[in-house]
Order: sequence, then structure tokens, then C-alpha cells
Amino acid sequence: MSNADTTPLDRAADGVSVRKSYEPDEFPVQVVSFEVDSEREDAARFRLVDPVPDAVAATDLGFNPNYGGDHWSAGDGTAVFERRIEPNETFRTVYGVRDTDIDPAAFMTEPTLTVDGIDENGSTPEDGPTAGTETGSNAGTPGRDTSQAARDVISGEGSVSGLEDDRDGVEAVDLSGDGDSGRATETTAADPAGSAGDGTGARLPEGGVGAALAAELRDGNLGESDRKLLANELGEDDAGHEVRVSHLQSRISDLEAYTDALEDFIDENGPARQLIEDMTGRLETIEADVEALDERTTENETAIERLDDHTESNADDIGALDEGVADTNAEVAEAQESVAELREDVEAIEDWREQISNVLGGVSTGRDED
Repeated sequence: MSNADTTPLDRAADGVSVRKSYEPDEFPVQVVSFEVDSEREDAARFRLVDPVPDAVAATDLGFNPNYGGDHWSAGDGTAVFERRIEPNETFRTVYGVRDTDIDPAAFMTEPTLTVDGIDENGSTPEDGPTAGTETGSNAGTPGRDTSQAARDVISGEGSVSGLEDDRDGVEAVDLSGDGDSGRATETTAADPAGSAGDGTGARLPEGGVGAALAAELRDGNLGESDRKLLANELGEDDAGHEVRVSHLQSRISDLEAYTDALEDFIDENGPARQLIEDMTGRLETIEADVEALDERTTENETAIERLDDHTESNADDIGALDEGVADTNAEVAEAQESVAELREDVEAIEDWREQISNVLGGVSTGRDED
């Protein structure tokens, strides 16, 4: 991974400041962190749009519910965080990144901040004076205002605006399933049964239009065109559905991110039971080695003690031997002196013998001459 600059970025808008940073080591996966600090004296609707690198798919992003994950959504190359922010509130939110091959510097782009004040009725200025009371085709079209209203209802911060007005005038549809009669006619509360040209129109079952509609849906008698029209009018694809799907996608992405991190950990270290068994086996081996080392140490100490005893005994023997050698040397010296004396005696005897021989030889010669 690149050692590119990941210096934190500071942004501010309308009394709300944000510090963005890249944290590679704080969590099991690498995360982009946002520290949000409001200095406003009133509540506001806060929206943060953070661009993500082109190489990062929405499924590679994960959102932690402990760090505002319920308020995140991802798509179209951005990660979007949106929620109500209270006066002087401070909080932190993050999103995780599973792909570790992306250069961290690619995430350090400046986010876009939007802060809208909230009036006493809980509406933002962009809602307009007629927000929540609009009917007709615009009310049934999924959009930004509808999405926000749905988010407020889900989070408990608002109510479904315009519901009472919609009850006063709705579009009734042909429930017969006939493709030629798929046109809608407007019916009001003053004339709930509608009108038929000759006054002999079919009477709705007890419970009104809703019960009839439910019955047709259960019986499968509703035409495809009518189903599509009902889907549009009932908002099957409106912001509420979009919010729920986005929420589920973010939770699934978050779960996938943590699952991948856990799988990586298990791949590197093995399951916890295996780790414990391995560590227990190693500990037992170490204990056995220590016991064997203790035994060898005891044996060595005993051998050293015996060697010390032998050394002392040998020292005594060497001392006695030194004394014996000294005595022997003295005796040898005495013997050498005795030998010298004996040699002198032998020499004296030989001299005396020669003298005697000479004397005896002279006597013999005189006798012969006589």
C-alpha cells in the first residue's frame, strides 16, 4: 500500500465543523472517520456527501451501527451520511473499506457538507410553506423531500405529512381487471361509491374501496396495468422503500466487512478452539522441557559435588605424594653419598692391593737371585 499523505481534512459549514481522517489500524478493517462538532444553538438537518474512489464498489463499504451506520447509504460513487444534529452536539461516525489495495490518499477527498435549519414544526426551509400538503402526481413521485420525510418517520423524528389530505381525495381504479377500463376517475369522500351513468353501478363490498382492492389482489383478478398504477399511487418504489433497502444494504455491507475481517483473522490464526489447543500443547511441551531441565540440573549439581569431593581427596593424595617424593630425594642423596664413600674405599683398597702386590713381587725376585 502507498505511503501517500493521509493528513486529516477539516471542513465547516453553517456552524458545523467536520474532521475527516483515514484510520488503517483502529478497527479490524480500514475506516474513513468523521468527527462532527456542532456549535449551533439550534437543531439542524446535517448531510455529508463523501466521494469514494472509482475502484471501490458500494459493496466494499461497511457501516457500523455503533458509529451511526444506520444513517449511511452508498451508491453512485459516494457515501452519504444524513441525520438530525442537536445543538452543540459532538459525535463520530465512520465507514469501513474492505479493499486494502486502494491507495489511502484516494479517500482523502473533501466531503460536501449541507446544514439546513429546522423550524419549530420540525421542517427544514427546503420543505417550503406547503410541505406535507401537496397532492396529485408530485406527491406520488419518489424524490428528495419524500425520502427525507420517510427517514424522519423511521427515526421517530417526524410524521407522515399529507396523510389526512390524501384521504379526502384519492384516485379510484377499475378493479375488474379489464384492460380497457384502466383509466382512473377521481372520487371524493362526499361521493365514496362513485357514479354510474344510469345509477345502477355495482355496489362496493362492505369495507369500501380498500376491502375491494384487497379482495381483488387476493383473487389475482387485477390486471397488470392496474397493478402498476396501484404501485405508483401507493408508493411501492418511493423513498420509504428506498430507505429500507438502503438501510438493509448498509447493514449487509457492514456485516460482510466484519465477516471478511473475521475470516482473514481465522485464516491467519485458525479458530479459537484450535488456537487454545495449540497453545495448551505448546505449554505442556514447555513444562515437560522445564521438568527435564530441572532433573538434569539436579544431576549436574550432584556430579559437581562428587567432583569437588574427589578433587579434595586428590589434593590430599598429591600432598602426601609430594612429601614421599621429598623423602625419596633425600634418601637418593644419602645413597649417592654412600656410593661416593664406597668408591673412595674401593680406590683405597685397590691402592693398598697394588702396594702389597709390589712388595710381594720384590720379595719373590730377591729369592730367585739368591
